[in-house]
Amino acid sequence: MKHHPALRITLDVILFLLVIFGWWFVAIPVAAIGAWVFPSYAEIVIAGFLYDALFGMNRGMGIMGYAFTIGAALILAGLAYLKIVARNHS
Repeated sequence: MKHHPALRITLDVILFLLVIFGWWFVAIPVAAIGAWVFPSYAEIVIAGFLYDALFGMNRGMGIMGYAFTIGAALILAGLAYLKIVARNHS
């Protein structure tokens, strides 16, 4: 299935605005949709890093300062695996 670049850019702008305003609970489903629809959607990891840079990564937080970056990478990897499983069972 071929997707129009305007759809990806629109999804990226929405994801960026959600992260800037700190609405990660809304950004996760939007990023998951992007990761499911597009073959390589690294924007989810970039959004996780941006969120951590804005609202986390404080001194003394340790690994928890990178929680959203790690979570975004896990979501991306999990959805990539689910896409492979779904494609093989179809």
